[in-house]
Amino acid sequence: MSDISCATVDAATEDRRERSRWTHLDTIAITVVTIASAVVRAIGLGSPPHEVFDEPFYARDACWYVRASTEICETSAEANLEHPPLGKWLLAVGDAIVGHTPVGWRIAPLIAGVLTVALTYLFARRLLRSTGAATFAAALLAIDFLHFVHSRIAMLDVFLGLFVIAAFTSLALDRDDMLAGRTGLRARPWRTVAGLCVGAAIATKSSGVLALAGVVAVALAWEIATRQPLKRRRAILQVIKTDGVALLVSFVIVPALVYVAAHIGRVHGELTTMPWADGSWIDAFVDRQRHMLRFHLDYASPNPYSSPPWWWLLLKRPVTYHFEITSGGLYRQLLGTGSPIVWWLSIPAIVLLTAAWFRRNSPTRPEGLILAGFYWNYLPWMAFAAAPFLFGSGRSAMFAFYVVPMLPFMCTAIARVAQLLVRKLAGRVAVGAFTVAAVVSFVFYYPFLTAEPLPREEWRRRIWIFNSCERDRAPIVVTSVTTENGTTNTTTSEIGRAYMPPEGWCWIQMKQEQTVIDWDEILGRSS
Repeated sequence: MSDISCATVDAATEDRRERSRWTHLDTIAITVVTIASAVVRAIGLGSPPHEVFDEPFYARDACWYVRASTEICETSAEANLEHPPLGKWLLAVGDAIVGHTPVGWRIAPLIAGVLTVALTYLFARRLLRSTGAATFAAALLAIDFLHFVHSRIAMLDVFLGLFVIAAFTSLALDRDDMLAGRTGLRARPWRTVAGLCVGAAIATKSSGVLALAGVVAVALAWEIATRQPLKRRRAILQVIKTDGVALLVSFVIVPALVYVAAHIGRVHGELTTMPWADGSWIDAFVDRQRHMLRFHLDYASPNPYSSPPWWWLLLKRPVTYHFEITSGGLYRQLLGTGSPIVWWLSIPAIVLLTAAWFRRNSPTRPEGLILAGFYWNYLPWMAFAAAPFLFGSGRSAMFAFYVVPMLPFMCTAIARVAQLLVRKLAGRVAVGAFTVAAVVSFVFYYPFLTAEPLPREEWRRRIWIFNSCERDRAPIVVTSVTTENGTTNTTTSEIGRAYMPPEGWCWIQMKQEQTVIDWDEILGRSS
């Protein structure tokens, strides 16, 4: 035991350790919820039997990674250079084992989604020290609409979510080592695992850097807090002295190595030439990073599904991944949205936990890590959308599915509030009613999550209040200025409202015909 005063093991700490011990009931609970989430996600995995939404970008690149066949992969090179390679490598594993089929390019997301449910159980169990609360959190994620859909399509976000919750779960495990006064790399292996996970998150999507920032901020805050009652400056110096090298290795060197390693085989160049020389591997690697940075900072292409971050939790503009009206007049829609029951109630849950954290901020309290996982993955998007000029960016396109990495923390926040409410009879009734409503909502919207065919009236029932899509159909005039060979050219063009997102709550697949959207047809109303 070191001289860190806060690490002294008292009766309360012993009680926490006793309650944190894994039991046979935990083994049963995590097994049941994990298997149940796997079964419900696996049913009809190959439907729709073709690529949907952004799957062509990722599934074809994954195919190219392992097959390099233009005929099979329908591409002659890696087309999507806007994201790092790791997520596509994971898709490629499924493609190589199962084949270039819908199941083949969706099997890896399925496994990642199921693993995320299991890790959410471990995360909640470690923080809340309750089998019931952990089961509740994992079960909520298992039936979350958006997570369910992303576990069944070949996109990158479910992998990002897996690595993010893995990083924060590792940090939760490291917390006990920290409170026991351990320092250094060997004594704190979970901190290094957290670094591996955030490195994998960044190697999947560049927004994984938000998770890295959150993990580092929490780790440093905890280290400084455990060195009280030292003055803050002395506490920081003490952290640097005892753990500076370990922190550098865990959160800088390890993530960087993972990120670079993910590019092996996808970036080509000479390793023996000088790094800055044309044709060197490092020069090609840096060029790819520049391309990604420019794309993400300037991504302003008009998109009818784009929505600002303050709309996301309100479910104002989810993304339709597939929509068709069959020859028999049935509607098939694959919708990327959240459960109104769960997402809307996650807002007051997070607010309550935030208030609790401000009242009693301590490394031993669960609220801090839950909130860090949510806020560090959410608030930067808010700032980016509110003031992009501060980041030197012209980006305007953002989408509701960016919430995927936040979902385990939203579910754990609700579980924490439920854990406090069930101490009283009225709270148990409220939690029971919420649980029933969440399950019924999942069953009701299940056809929207699997693209099952529905009669028009059944489809309209599920659209419910989310059909306020009417808006001005006048085109938007866009002026672009380009300079070529010293000559400035100004071009004026019209972008139809079909390409711009609606203002209201809108879950409708929009029919893009330049400036005209036939809402009567889309909403199934007779003319």
